[in-house]
Amino acid sequence: MILGIDTSCYTTSVALVTASGELISQQRQILPVQKGNRGLSQSEALFYHIKQLPSLYRALLAEAGKQGVSSGQIKLVCVSDRPRPQEESYMPVFLGGKAFAQVVAETLGVPLHLTTHQEGHILAGVWSTGISVEKLFLAVHLSGGTTEILLVRWTVDGLQIEKVGGSIDIAAGQMVDRVGVALGMQFPAGRELDAFTYEEEKAEGFVQNFSYEKGYFSLSGPESDLQRKIAQGVSPLMVGKTVWITIGRALAKSLSELGEVYQCEQVLLVGGVAGSKNLQAHLPQLLPQLQLFFCDGAYSGDNSVGVALAGKYFILDKMSNS
Repeated sequence: MILGIDTSCYTTSVALVTASGELISQQRQILPVQKGNRGLSQSEALFYHIKQLPSLYRALLAEAGKQGVSSGQIKLVCVSDRPRPQEESYMPVFLGGKAFAQVVAETLGVPLHLTTHQEGHILAGVWSTGISVEKLFLAVHLSGGTTEILLVRWTVDGLQIEKVGGSIDIAAGQMVDRVGVALGMQFPAGRELDAFTYEEEKAEGFVQNFSYEKGYFSLSGPESDLQRKIAQGVSPLMVGKTVWITIGRALAKSLSELGEVYQCEQVLLVGGVAGSKNLQAHLPQLLPQLQLFFCDGAYSGDNSVGVALAGKYFILDKMSNS
């Protein structure tokens, strides 16, 4: 068994997968945010991770025990210790998961493998969609704090990731959350705003302008415009629909250009915002020339399944092939 641990900005999660890639159990808990607020400080998030990890780990082992799996079968612990696979990438929230993983690994007497939150998202997407990794593909990381378009190459030593596009200012998730909270929704507002607008399929939004250059776009202007529309009393349904229309148009413009530049036909979409039914319904219509693979909704948000899979793909599989 491989234990995966991830402590992102808004979710504590642990997961167990087998050496063959079968998910045995996962447990996750969203960090509490007071209604009306638009997030947590890093110190607040770290506090909740430290508070939630022990109970989630116990629940994980209890669920695994029902399937005849014990902690003694854990042979590798994997944890995300930073947001992205870059040396300068750092966030305090990941220290809680790393410290907990170190204690578990030392207690069990097994190796500890460090990976990143972003790689975990991509691996969960690959695992849940079946996208071919034999050639270059584009990955769109859409979450509360990230909107990046990545050029991904799969190697025996891990993922080679190059950022080639995305938002130059606020993330798509920030736009969603800020508008959703302004409309009276609970943070994080993605699921509520998505359900609110998707159920009204005939609801109309409006087309917004956004800055764009070579795969990169800006969402701060459109978000500010929607805040003004809310203050002016524009229909919440129209405002909410516009959020998804704008994000979809920005992504479509970038992916269309980048697909041609890098000769990529496959696009993997991961992260909580990628679970939007609005985006999943309309983005393929805007990009008929590309194959879009949306991560399974159960694993598109922050989770530790992909973190655990890093141990399978780049540690166990590599050992078995050597």
